[in-house]
Amino acid sequence: MLTARGHAPEVERPTPGVEVHRTVDDWGIGAAGRRALRRANRLLAERRVEIVHVFFPDPGLGGRYQLPAYLGLGRLPLVTTFWNLGLGRRSPMPLRLAALALLARSRAVTSHDPGYLSTLRLLAPHRPVRWLPVGNNVGGAESSEERAAVRVRFGLDPNARYLAYFGQLDFTRGLDDLFEALALARRSTDVRLVMVGSAAREERYAADPDAHREYLRLRALPGALGVEDAVEWTGYLPDSEVAALLRACDLCVLPYRRNSLGRSALAAALDLGVPTVLAGTPRGVAPLRPGRHVALVPAARPEELAATVADLLSRPHELELLAAGARRAARFFDWPRIAATALGLYRQVLEVR
Repeated sequence: MLTARGHAPEVERPTPGVEVHRTVDDWGIGAAGRRALRRANRLLAERRVEIVHVFFPDPGLGGRYQLPAYLGLGRLPLVTTFWNLGLGRRSPMPLRLAALALLARSRAVTSHDPGYLSTLRLLAPHRPVRWLPVGNNVGGAESSEERAAVRVRFGLDPNARYLAYFGQLDFTRGLDDLFEALALARRSTDVRLVMVGSAAREERYAADPDAHREYLRLRALPGALGVEDAVEWTGYLPDSEVAALLRACDLCVLPYRRNSLGRSALAAALDLGVPTVLAGTPRGVAPLRPGRHVALVPAARPEELAATVADLLSRPHELELLAAGARRAARFFDWPRIAATALGLYRQVLEVR
């Protein structure tokens, strides 16, 4: 793995067969970026690398993520995973040019968001295009700790009904709809909400003024809706604690307005067997089956979200069925399955070369 310089060791081997090289201090195409590119290409040659897999874009670099299109130019094939197409009207011009350069160079393209695949097929004709989802990043080891004990440890009411949200805060994730739905549901049900983990880390948003303003708006929204006392914000939690807290809640609610299948929080909830309410359309969440793997609601419809949550909480048997369905659906986001898809794609690219 080739990544940016950081506070960790420059070379690290976190697991057998994997090397992390933190050797790139500039991802642009200026003088510093060209020096980084020469270092990177020497490293690729020394390690006899046969193929380069680029993840685009890096959200922390904005329009300065131009170097990857030049890695191994004329020698190594590229596979690119597009987290964002980078071609929207609001995308800075350097980012658009970087996206186009990667599209031109890539022998195959993937995305974690199935919604991007049709566009990628148009932009990258005659090349393989694959869905490469994100798996569970918090682990799924079973724990013998009782749900009530977990709740007591986190200061939650052992007898209350709790919704869980896990992930970052931004407009695309539908937090407005979640807080409004909570306010509506509480008119008839004593339901509460736990914002798990990174949702409370303000430093994550401080570097981007727009993201920081949105973070502050969303943090203040429960108070504006009169449900501040029903929302529990946790600080950063280790993976094992995230897993324990998600399991201790009655429902995981992920009211995404975009990219319903492209978030690791969904994979975590399914792998942990947590009944999950997801926003989207039946076509947009395929291969998940609404009603069997997840409860599906339309995006940006807080009234329907509130009604679905209240209905499920009143039907314990339905929650059990959704929990079993979540565990079955987790196979689509299984890391060995994802790795096999990627390896198959690499073989296909190398055979064509």
